[in-house]
Amino acid sequence: STLFPSTTLFRSKRVGILWGRLANEILMRQWDMALADVAKLRDSIEAVQGVSSLQLLRMRSWLMHQAMFVFFNQQSSERSQEARNAIVDLMFQDKYMNAVQTGCPHLLRYLAVAVVTNKRRRNMLPELARILRQENYAHRDPVTEFVEDLVIRADIDSARERLQQCAEVISNDFFLAPLAQEFVESGRLLVFESFVRVNQRIEIGTLAQKLGMKPEVA
Repeated sequence: STLFPSTTLFRSKRVGILWGRLANEILMRQWDMALADVAKLRDSIEAVQGVSSLQLLRMRSWLMHQAMFVFFNQQSSERSQEARNAIVDLMFQDKYMNAVQTGCPHLLRYLAVAVVTNKRRRNMLPELARILRQENYAHRDPVTEFVEDLVIRADIDSARERLQQCAEVISNDFFLAPLAQEFVESGRLLVFESFVRVNQRIEIGTLAQKLGMKPEVA
């Protein structure tokens, strides 16, 4: 695969060891150790000398793909939250976002899910929406369209209707399936927040309809 790290990069013994250790930790499902090694490998990649910009781009792309196993397999809710913080912090770095936009825009779905389901990173929604709008010629799906509906187009009805499509897509995604219900609940909350910002008075029945819920639940 063109995404696999070039063997020339293994002139750095530390980088080679870290790649092997991360692969082993993923296979052994040692997620806590793997999460720490993703950060170490990221720093080591940036310290590699004597390689081309293209090789570094491929290394960053490969790291993000490998990190999907780590970010979305944490067992405890606390570690899961930490992992979602990590994916947002990693992919919003200029060098890694450049790698996403250049070679793997499909990873934007995972970034969108990490932001929507992460209360500490919701402030990144406007920047995420701007990037998704730029890249929607290369990748678009119900998850990315939901963010655009909500933030760029301010189309609350379309965002609400798209949540069901999001649930189906996420439920069938190898990495994201466990987050389907959490994404829908977080998405409903964002729809609600957008709705109340533009309405001074709201009928409960109307609100329930907008959220796709029963009136008593709403």
